[in-house]
Amino acid sequence: MTHVTEKDVLGFLENKITHHVREIHRIKEIISAINDNYLESMEATSSMLEGLSSELLAIGHQRQVAKTPGRYKPLVIPESYRPQLSLSLKIAFVLSKINAGVKDEIASHLMLLQPELQLEPLIKHLSTVLSDLKSKNLLATIKDGRRYRYSLVQNSH
Repeated sequence: MTHVTEKDVLGFLENKITHHVREIHRIKEIISAINDNYLESMEATSSMLEGLSSELLAIGHQRQVAKTPGRYKPLVIPESYRPQLSLSLKIAFVLSKINAGVKDEIASHLMLLQPELQLEPLIKHLSTVLSDLKSKNLLATIKDGRRYRYSLVQNSH
């Protein structure tokens, strides 16, 4: 059995402090990048909304923005969950309730809301749609181990 001295313990703890300080800096950089992307997304969203009529703004959840090259319709969070919603809108609804989640967590919430769904096909379809929404900058992602944690990038209703 190896004898551990007080100096060994102090050295170990100092290494831990150094590691955690680096980790804090890395997390701050991630938060800064997310905040920058969020602000850019909000500016783009506000410029898209400027042309909408006051009637559509009053309706909010039914507003539609014309698709233009390089721009995508923002995710509009449904007021309630309905099985006939597109998977994109179902994801927006779930993320509005849980704030952020990995693919399996989103699938679990969808299964609770719609028990007749089959898990395997749902997971495959979720992978495709989440990737598509991420590529259109409609969802924010943070690397969580080997997975992505998804969250909404805009505050639509």
